[in-house]
Amino acid sequence: MIAKVIKVKSHGGGKALGRYIVNANLGRYVLGQEQTDHEKVLFAECHNCGGIETPGRAVEWMAHYNSLNTRSQQTSAHLIVSLQDGEKLSREQWRDVEQTMVVSLGMETHPRISAVHQNTENSHMHIWLSRLEPERHHAIHPHGENYRLQRAAQELEQRHELGITRHTTNWEQTHERRLEHAREREKLYAVARDISPSFATADDRWKDVRRQLGAANEKIADTERVLGNAQYHAEKRHAELSWWRRVAHNHGWHRDAALKTLEQGVDQLGKELRTLGERREGLSREMGDAAAVRRTEFAQVRPAAERELQRRDVERDQERALRARDRERDGFDMER
Repeated sequence: MIAKVIKVKSHGGGKALGRYIVNANLGRYVLGQEQTDHEKVLFAECHNCGGIETPGRAVEWMAHYNSLNTRSQQTSAHLIVSLQDGEKLSREQWRDVEQTMVVSLGMETHPRISAVHQNTENSHMHIWLSRLEPERHHAIHPHGENYRLQRAAQELEQRHELGITRHTTNWEQTHERRLEHAREREKLYAVARDISPSFATADDRWKDVRRQLGAANEKIADTERVLGNAQYHAEKRHAELSWWRRVAHNHGWHRDAALKTLEQGVDQLGKELRTLGERREGLSREMGDAAAVRRTEFAQVRPAAERELQRRDVERDQERALRARDRERDGFDMER
């Protein structure tokens, strides 16, 4: 089972009319009214829609309901729950799926329209859920929405004996998967460097430009801090002068030596900062070009790198098995 939430953004600068059109279009899609295939929708239901029991009428009611909040640009959520190939659920089971999903988000009292579609190889449910809580019509955005849905999907897979899907139920798992993917990618890059000199050259060039860009960003940050400090002291010195001395200094009649030195330092730092900014822009363009070359070279060498990496993994596993067998034999000989 796959479950995810899709954000529904308002159009027209957050106006009620734009929000109404987006929500109405989504409602027509959920109910299958934009297609002539009447077998697309297995069944549709609505809940908490002001006593309305017909999903078609509930679309208009929900559009008006969402328009009650004129501040939020996300007054709706679009939930999709999809089964694996060949899996089927009864109506009662689908109702349990819908209830479990909205309860996991803490929105079981919010208005919603749901429909089960069977026009693809994977039966799936769409839930058009209003984010506005019933009492004050504030938009609710639960923390970790997708993680909550993944935990609910795990529970439903066990309850209804569905196929097990790999779910990410917390941030730590997401972070670990990203680290694992990064490690695998770096291993593939290392193999690609070994078998392709052109990729190695492109990779070195990209890393060198990235290092220069990082150094430029650090230099700009340091210069901005020094410039801010110089401006602060210049403003402080200017405020310490008497009214007549400030007027004389501003018009050039009588320059205050200390303030003049500070202002010259500010001007010099400003020029240096502009020069560094131009340098950073040039490096950014250069890094984009180097990254494009690197991607092209890697795309060409990737199939061979994947085969080579697989071969190395097989050899490493064989060596480990041989060492384990040798240790077992040595231990047996010592016992004898």
